[in-house]
Amino acid sequence: MKLQNILLSSLLVFQSVNAVSEKILSYKFHCVKDNNDICSKFKKKVANATNSLSKLLDSTSKAKFEVFVDDVSKYRINNDKDALAIVLDTDFAPLNPDNKNIISPYSNAKALKKKLNLKKNDKVKDRDFIILLNSFKSNKKYLKNLQDDQTSLIIVEIMEGLLNLNKLPYPYAKEEVVDAFTEDATQMALDLLNLRKNIKAIEGMAVANDEKYKKFGESYKLPSIIHWKDTLISEGKKDFPKKKYDYRRIVVVGDIHGDFDKLKNILHHAKLVDDNDDWIGTDSILVQLGDLTDRGSGLKNILDLLIKLREQARERGGIVYMLLGNHELFDMQAGYFVISKTDFDNFGGISEREKALSIDGEYGKLLRNEMNLTMIVDDNLFVHAGLTLEYAKIGIDELNNRVHEILSSVTSFDDILNDYNEKKTHPLYSDPIFDMKKGPLWNYNFSDKSEEEICDEVYKVLETVGAKRMIVGHRIQKYGKIKNKCQSKLILVDIGLSSSVGNYFGYVEILNNKKQIWARYN
Repeated sequence: MKLQNILLSSLLVFQSVNAVSEKILSYKFHCVKDNNDICSKFKKKVANATNSLSKLLDSTSKAKFEVFVDDVSKYRINNDKDALAIVLDTDFAPLNPDNKNIISPYSNAKALKKKLNLKKNDKVKDRDFIILLNSFKSNKKYLKNLQDDQTSLIIVEIMEGLLNLNKLPYPYAKEEVVDAFTEDATQMALDLLNLRKNIKAIEGMAVANDEKYKKFGESYKLPSIIHWKDTLISEGKKDFPKKKYDYRRIVVVGDIHGDFDKLKNILHHAKLVDDNDDWIGTDSILVQLGDLTDRGSGLKNILDLLIKLREQARERGGIVYMLLGNHELFDMQAGYFVISKTDFDNFGGISEREKALSIDGEYGKLLRNEMNLTMIVDDNLFVHAGLTLEYAKIGIDELNNRVHEILSSVTSFDDILNDYNEKKTHPLYSDPIFDMKKGPLWNYNFSDKSEEEICDEVYKVLETVGAKRMIVGHRIQKYGKIKNKCQSKLILVDIGLSSSVGNYFGYVEILNNKKQIWARYN
């Protein structure tokens, strides 16, 4: 673990940005084949998108670009997928590396060049990028589902163009990732346990984190101009083979990261609680996918609320499930790098927080012996980061039992450090179930890799455990949009709910009675 890098990173103080001139983003608008109705609608949406973005960005984001309306659907590689907007570089190749569904360079570049009076080998000069807007002339059915999302999708592509050209300021720029951890579990344990003894260093990081997360929440305004409509992810008897389910619906909430108010807002929106924050979901199940803790300062209030709701749900015909995330584990490993000073203070200080989360503490039994690593509810496999085939073969019950056994038998951090100094390891750090590369709490592959790379394994995992889909959090999906992969067999729920990391709003609602799965937004 590079502790010096982490300390320096944690002590950074970010500067907020000021809104400036509306001429930060300038563009020229073209229709490849004239269609007055489509062109007029798109022209207004592009104007709205650029005006909204210009008010959020500063002069470092100044950019010029061309906007074309074309039937992009004709030039897809995969006919099952489509997109409203695609950003290209000035050679007409996709600028966003995530977009692999358009032939590169764009097959209809000749028509685009004609609009710009360019010859065959000419490049687009004095422009930073190109945005293609899909007229969907060859795929009109898809367009109907995008009407309310079009301006947001255009904003996303402009942001991607700026992002890939390094033209975005804090807090919109690409975050520099600090390589914090060694893959050596023993070294990680020693680093964490030794740093824990330096209270001044931990407090210094916590104070800096308070300032960092506060400034981010004040500066990051993208959720104010991006608005997604509710989206149907999946439906039909094929995905809901049971004739009858015990509960009408399941509400799935991703990573909260200390944002108590956001959690309450979601529970109200989902009609799980009333105005007094009491449970009213008599025919509902709530599943929270882990990472209640760190960054934001509301962990204590979050735990108190969920514990209350869990008891009320038992009495009133509902269920509340809470899963472990990697940040709950990290707290129990003395990994204090992303905790705010206010969070510590809410517990009465660092040592009091440790006591509260210990097996004998106020919240210890819940965290260590009752919150599962993974579980299956109806046809759904829930896990924080992703269950690979290697772990699926162990079995759901065995995985949970093993985690509970380790977490509930942890002694004091001082005793564990003494063991390590005597060359003894502890499963809290060394057990493969907590592996930071491929373990169920840390695995990034399902979120980050392409469908071609992961779907075969996803299908095998689901077959092994007897589920229809896997629903995960952990990895923040860009721009507050819930995603799905592998024919909706993998649903990615973490959209950066906390004001400390994104401040978006959304959750998944599984309607067993209607055989539907929805992404819900505000």
